[in-house]
Order: sequence, then structure tokens, then C-alpha cells
Amino acid sequence: MIPQQEQQYLTHVLEELSKAYTTTAEAVTQKDDAYKDLQQYTIDYHAELDKMEIYNHQQTLSMIDKQGHAKVLAKKRLEKLIDTSYRSSYEIMQYAKQFRNANVTPIARHGEEPLDLTCTTLEELARTISQKITSPSTAVICKNQQQLELLRSLLALPILDGSTVHFTNEPLLTTVQYAKGLEFDTVIIPFKESYTTDYDKGLLYIGCTRAMHELMLLSLIDAV
Repeated sequence: MIPQQEQQYLTHVLEELSKAYTTTAEAVTQKDDAYKDLQQYTIDYHAELDKMEIYNHQQTLSMIDKQGHAKVLAKKRLEKLIDTSYRSSYEIMQYAKQFRNANVTPIARHGEEPLDLTCTTLEELARTISQKITSPSTAVICKNQQQLELLRSLLALPILDGSTVHFTNEPLLTTVQYAKGLEFDTVIIPFKESYTTDYDKGLLYIGCTRAMHELMLLSLIDAV
């Protein structure tokens, strides 16, 4: 799990990037407006301007054009930074994007493909989860409290919820609500079959993107 101090720092960096993007976007608009105004003025009063004035206007337009181009490039670079996921591996982000139409570019850091498994009993699901927990930085992320309660006694993991005072460096059981904004080396999401609506899929996207290196999803399907 990412330390709280580091999490706060990353949040601050993203806020600063967003501010820089807003400022740059405004500068692009201002340069574009100035360019159009001067260009239109030159056209409207061309007959009344002498050659030197026309030359000066053309030089100014050229300067504004170059400055505007630089601002546009800066704006595009900031957009790329803001829209890039630095948490999850490329494979995890590509998998997660099926659940939400997110304009996010995954960082070029590769890892294992997410696992998508099916279990036929609750006991088998809990056993599979236990076998997958090999790192202290592992979170079992449930959709809601009801699912968490189903697994609480079977997994005997520490619970992360609204009453948690501090984090410990050990595997935990939580819900999407409390996992949002955090990250873990390994994320396990049980009861994938329960994410049916668009809202649910948004939650599933959040859960998947808490994983940095490994992601496993488990569906509980009754045996035929």
C-alpha cells in the first residue's frame, strides 16, 4: 500500500499539473484571440495602412503564431501527463478500460496479464483468494459491505473501513468505497459477476486500477 505521505505528495503533483494545464489552456485561447483580432484589423484597414504598418502587423502575427504554437504544444504535453496512469501496469490498465470509457494512457510498464477465474462455491472462492495472497501489499476489494461480510470469517483478514485509524503493512479486506485513492501491489476482486450496471462497472474500474502489478478477478457461478 502506498504510504499516506507519498499519496499526499502525488495528489499535490496532480493538482499542480491540473493548474498548469488550466493556465496554459487560457493562454492558448488568449493568443488565438489576439491573432484573430490583429489579423481581422489588418484585413479591414489594409487600404489605410502604410507598408511599414502592414509589415509590423505581419511580424506581430508571426510572433503570436509562434508563441501560440508553443503554448499548444505545452498544453498537449500537460494533457498527456494528466491523462497518463502512473499506477497500474499496461496490462492492468488495458483490462480495466473495458469497464469505463476512460481517456487514460497507460504507462509503458509491463507486467502480468490479469487473471479472470471462476469458482463454483464460496469456499472455493475464499480458498483461491488465500492462495493468491503472497505479498503484504495485497487488497481484497469487495463491491459492498454485504460481500465483505460473506468473506470476513472465511479469510480472517484485517478490515479497512471507516473505522480504520491507521494502515498496516499486511493483506486486507475492504470495499471499493474505502480503497479509492489507494494502491496495492496485488488486488483481488471477488464476485465479479455482481458488477452488472454501468455504475457497477465504474466501481469495478476503480477496483481494478488500485492494482500496480497483479490483478485477479473471481466470479462465483453455481455449478450446473
